[in-house]
Amino acid sequence: MCEYCKTKTDNTIAGKQFELQETAGFKKDRVYSSWIMKCKNDEKAGIFIITNGGNGVYHDINYCPMCGKKLI
Repeated sequence: MCEYCKTKTDNTIAGKQFELQETAGFKKDRVYSSWIMKCKNDEKAGIFIITNGGNGVYHDINYCPMCGKKLI
């Protein structure tokens, strides 16, 4: 596994944060955090994107978007 999807325990993935690219409507006054994560009770790993205000989004993934390995 790569630094973005490394496993900390048998049941948890908590990889390195990665930088998001700016798009139309990107709010420069916000701080975005994004990483790949899977907790013990989650069926799938996912990409989390959270802003400094605490609001965020999550999307299930099967493979690491950085290295392409299947996430278990």
